[in-house]
Amino acid sequence: MGGKLSIVRVVGPVLGALAFAGWAAVGAYLFVLANFATADTRCGEFTRTPRIDAEGVSWVLGYGLVWIAPFLVLLLIFRNRLTLILTGIPIVVAAVAVVFLLTHPWSFCF
Repeated sequence: MGGKLSIVRVVGPVLGALAFAGWAAVGAYLFVLANFATADTRCGEFTRTPRIDAEGVSWVLGYGLVWIAPFLVLLLIFRNRLTLILTGIPIVVAAVAVVFLLTHPWSFCF
């Protein structure tokens, strides 16, 4: 029985780290989608000063909420300081990404 307990103690954190890394990759993909959602797609001289596509703002906020949802669930389940720190970091990263996307518009022309 002691051997099984040690395997669980090793496998659990490894699976947690893999899940965290996979979810970080999903977050990067959502960031790229959000970047395209807010991009200014006007062509010609209007693209000198790009503006945010208004329809893309809701997508950016939605992507941010989707990405932090599992971390919020973990925070509600495990209410301790370690979980607060570990879930607080991705929440801050998502908030910074949303603010960055909304304050630094970019453009491309089809």
